[in-house]
Amino acid sequence: MPWRARRRRALRQRQRAPPYYNQAVPHLANRRRLLSAMIVPAVWALLLAATAGFAAGNPPLVWFSPLVPGNWPDGRAGQVDYLDLFNPAAPWASAASRVQVFKIVPIFTDTPGALTDSQWRQVFADLDRRGIALAMDWGPLSSMTCGRNVEGFTGSQSLAKAQKIKSLGGNLRYLAMDEPFYYANIYSGPDACRWTPKQIAVNAVQNLAQIRSVFPNVVVGDEEPTPALGVPDWVQRYAAWLDAWKEAAGVPLAFFHFDVDYPASPN
Repeated sequence: MPWRARRRRALRQRQRAPPYYNQAVPHLANRRRLLSAMIVPAVWALLLAATAGFAAGNPPLVWFSPLVPGNWPDGRAGQVDYLDLFNPAAPWASAASRVQVFKIVPIFTDTPGALTDSQWRQVFADLDRRGIALAMDWGPLSSMTCGRNVEGFTGSQSLAKAQKIKSLGGNLRYLAMDEPFYYANIYSGPDACRWTPKQIAVNAVQNLAQIRSVFPNVVVGDEEPTPALGVPDWVQRYAAWLDAWKEAAGVPLAFFHFDVDYPASPN
């Protein structure tokens, strides 16, 4: 059966199926509908604000970002078969041909389980062979007075990471900022900075200059928690951040990725 016919039949069966989830947990179903009514319009408003300055006609890009091996602070160890992706015989040729960007979260230390330099060379060489652009998850902020052990505050390592990637044969094409606005403005936990959008943008642009000294044409975008739970005016605050970035950098963000809180958000 052609795939389109199979898909239509599956959709018909799904439509006829009893709403088990709604019957079994009606209060959660009502909550999901309420969240959807509140969040979806806000997300569209943010999307319109984020993309207002983007170049028209650019096709969407498919990104892929499995967790790199290493001893992560939250106890995760990354994908045990990560390196299996990066050899010519890897059984994902069809999927790989549809991926335009591969994002890494680099660990260039002696952390147990982390990739070695030779393994990173293998990763970068295979991505280049496949024609897949390299992206990096990047904490762009740095401070001597706050932000210690806070997500997004690894900007002081920017130059060293860029130089390391280049020395191992990588060609960094994209930077995805790691939630700088949320963790420098909204976050209120230990060592919070509570900076203004302008302070965040200026700080990030200064550290971006270090990476661009190695990769001058790198494209920069952002990823932020969406929605910012417990923050009623999060859309307005994110929009102010987008404006502040454009003013500090001279150009709008090239992309904006929603880091969706799946347990609390509707499907």
